[in-house]
Amino acid sequence: NRKQLRKPSIVIFDLKTDKLILRYEFNDADLVNERTPGGLTSITVDVTKDRCDDAYAYINDLATEGMIVYSLKSNTSRRLNHPSFVHDEAALNFTVAGCLEEIASSDKAAFVHMYIIVFFLLTWFYICMCNKDFFFFFFLFTILYIKIGQTYK
Repeated sequence: NRKQLRKPSIVIFDLKTDKLILRYEFNDADLVNERTPGGLTSITVDVTKDRCDDAYAYINDLATEGMIVYSLKSNTSRRLNHPSFVHDEAALNFTVAGCLEEIASSDKAAFVHMYIIVFFLLTWFYICMCNKDFFFFFFLFTILYIKIGQTYK
């Protein structure tokens, strides 16, 4: 039996020094029940050049169908609930512009949209090859190393 020892957190490290910059534990209003921590599967950072202190993080909650929005500037978070976050269990395929081709690679990536969270291994992912200017941007981990931290004993 696993026992959660601390609340889920946003953890920010300085990649040059490996020093902890910030740890923010989610509040009880964000964690609606005991299923919530298991549903926090992805984080997207919204940061503007020259305004890094005014960044936002969007964390999806697949278990209880919501989203948590964190503000670095105010060091606060709030939970959003909306019918658009409810997943459709019958929807299994995700396509890009209807033009798909398999890419064989062992690289991992995460594509995140505010309302659609899709995880994949590029080995299994199909990507639209119709557009030669289609690029992958690994913005999340190149700027800051941020993760949702859960500690279990």
